Amino acid sequence: FNNPNQLGYFSVCVMSFAYIFYQLDKINYLELFVVASLSVLLSILSLSNAAMVPNFLIYFFVIIPKDKRLVYDYWIGIIFFILVICFYQFFLNGLEQFKFFHRISSMFSQHDASLAVRGYFAFLDAPPYAWVSGLGVRQVVDIVGHEVHSTIFGVLNNYGLVGLLLISIVFGDWSYRIWRAFGLNGLICIAAGPMLYGLTHNGIRSSLFWVLFAVSIAAASTINENKNCQH
Repeated sequence: FNNPNQLGYFSVCVMSFAYIFYQLDKINYLELFVVASLSVLLSILSLSNAAMVPNFLIYFFVIIPKDKRLVYDYWIGIIFFILVICFYQFFLNGLEQFKFFHRISSMFSQHDASLAVRGYFAFLDAPPYAWVSGLGVRQVVDIVGHEVHSTIFGVLNNYGLVGLLLISIVFGDWSYRIWRAFGLNGLICIAAGPMLYGLTHNGIRSSLFWVLFAVSIAAASTINENKNCQH
């Protein structure tokens, strides 16, 4: 990996892959738990807020077991985990010693936290006609000094409203297919991580995202076809 954010994004995508393979019975629950936990660990090692926050939020959705006999154990484990973290922090002040805790707690005070610094509004410095077709990558870099650190706003600035409309259709269809096949929890586990990462970084220039995109659509199509055959 060229930088920590790439490692972090890798961990986010691996989390989504783990959920898909578990739902397709390609891995068992123990393997899901191990891979999802390693994904969280990789995001912590990367110290990337863009990766840690999605992984922390999605992890407990990903490891929900399909087997109803394990659901009770799952909730006992979650409650125990929360109690341990609370005890460790409030009685031992333990989280303060970890770098990742400082990274997350200072997330909104960092110099690059503002949307303007991330290049969200580069298009406002362009003539109105450029809002339709976009500025292009080179002109965005000339204005901001770097690429737009956002998936959706990167498309808007580079390719204008036309590009934004097209990518919205693509992502909308993707989300609908996942929702039909895996339900709301599946949509959260597969799509929410990369899209949350995309709030502060351009995730769609990574080939791994498009592999995840293709695999999730193929998996959703298989599940939806099986549902139709059963009816």
